[in-house]
Amino acid sequence: MFDRAAVLVGVLLALALGACTPQTDEAGQSPEVTSPAALPQQAEQAPPRRDIPVSENLRTDNEQDLRLVNALRAFIPMVMRAYGSPGLNIALARRGEVVWEAGFGYADLGQRKPMTPETVFNSGSMGKLYTGMAIMKLVEDGALDLDGPINDYLPFAVQNPLGGRDITVRDLLIHRPGLSADAALSLFERPPPLRGAIEAEYGRDLVPISGGDVLPRWFAEAGETFMYSNLGMGTLGLIVEENNPEGLSFSDYVEKHLMEPLGMRHSQYPPVQDAEHIRPDIWERRSTGYMPMGSVWIPTPAVYFGEFPAGGFVATPGDFVRFFLAFLNGGEYQGARILQPETVEQALTPQAEGMGGMQMGLAWMLDKVGEPAYNIQHGGAHMYGWHNWSIAWPNFDTAVVYATNNWAVPDIVPDITMVRNFIENWLLHDSTVPAVVERGSGADWAKKVSYVRGVLFTAAFNYAIAIPTPVSDDQIQRAADGALQNPDLAATRDDWDSEAFIQGARDLREHGTDTAAVSSFLDENPAISRDDFRRAYLELGGNPDASAFFAAFFTQPE
Repeated sequence: MFDRAAVLVGVLLALALGACTPQTDEAGQSPEVTSPAALPQQAEQAPPRRDIPVSENLRTDNEQDLRLVNALRAFIPMVMRAYGSPGLNIALARRGEVVWEAGFGYADLGQRKPMTPETVFNSGSMGKLYTGMAIMKLVEDGALDLDGPINDYLPFAVQNPLGGRDITVRDLLIHRPGLSADAALSLFERPPPLRGAIEAEYGRDLVPISGGDVLPRWFAEAGETFMYSNLGMGTLGLIVEENNPEGLSFSDYVEKHLMEPLGMRHSQYPPVQDAEHIRPDIWERRSTGYMPMGSVWIPTPAVYFGEFPAGGFVATPGDFVRFFLAFLNGGEYQGARILQPETVEQALTPQAEGMGGMQMGLAWMLDKVGEPAYNIQHGGAHMYGWHNWSIAWPNFDTAVVYATNNWAVPDIVPDITMVRNFIENWLLHDSTVPAVVERGSGADWAKKVSYVRGVLFTAAFNYAIAIPTPVSDDQIQRAADGALQNPDLAATRDDWDSEAFIQGARDLREHGTDTAAVSSFLDENPAISRDDFRRAYLELGGNPDASAFFAAFFTQPE
């Protein structure tokens, strides 16, 4: 017996971002692994500080853009050196245009082949967005019903043996069909055609993962629980293939309706990632994937997978980011429309709880909904050689796609999320970029924001670090008199009111600063409403998801 919940959590963490795909040489063979005997000699020849070449295309002279680009130029090599990333390439888009593309490090270490903006990466689960939006294209065209049973569209029947209602197309898009997590039918040999691979998987009662058949195929009733499923996305790919009125294969349908209109010249969704199925002009641009293990980079062997619509996409970041720009613009990019605005809105509307506190749209992952840093995203990892991210912040009219050619073993390193977090925090705090974020204005709003500053001033000392002596009138007055506006921010945020600051600090002091008092402070507070407090808190740079202050004011004690 086994603890099914514990195993599933472990599996989900391991597979959350990716589906496995291959990397081979031009003859379709796995790269040769450097022999152990060669390692000491290589180590002796290695410089004390490895070089990280940079290749870039800069298409902006906008001061705001250049600040971010210059910061990333400095930040990315530091992260790569800290965590041993062989290479990274990136595309940054703002205001509907790709403003910067760059490659750092090496696409192939053995051949000293630099990473460039034109290097092709293996997407892993980022390809799920194309599968999901191919489904939405067919829904838009009337070929599919989003809430129709999947058995209306499959050449074989799928039944959840745990009971409940029929599985719908929507269930698969939001990872709630009741399927357990799986490794996308990972294989060392080339997989069978899509229909045969998917049908065979539904015929298996156990999922081959973590050393063998250890997980039951079904985990819950349809619609009941989120569980990230590569098989579910692979099934959607088969539905596209079986139901598009043109009779196209899944790959051809995605390329015709989603990639070609956007001018994605160096991208493809092949059924197998090898030289036979990938166009030569794309094949020659691909990167080599590595498994960093401590001080050694090990090239990953070719791994194929049968559920390829779950993540078999290959692309450059500059191509991939065009897809995000279309979704930031209601389904259109540079005059090419891939989906109608109402379909885009539907796809980006939260449907249910997703992974890690995020919401699930239709195939999309939505984070920080309702906040300035709200974003649409999907990560992707291709075991064990690539780890990537694609994300857009609608409030900042910014999108980025970047890819690394590594997946560290035994544990994934945080390099990929650090780049994403760096950009998000830059956008939140850069002085002129957030003009697109709706902010309060005028004297009344300045009073409210300053009132919250005063409240937080008292909370910082008497609540957060529990100084037993209440802040005094003299301390509050001196803080107000000594406050200086940051010139980098004042131009767009003229929101200081000294008297309101003093009032906020005194009000919390008089109300009390123990846990019960702080949590009740906003109850019928005549100076500020809960909504305005939250809004001002966000404007001051607060993060409700990771803030003790926010929890103190908004969480009722038991």
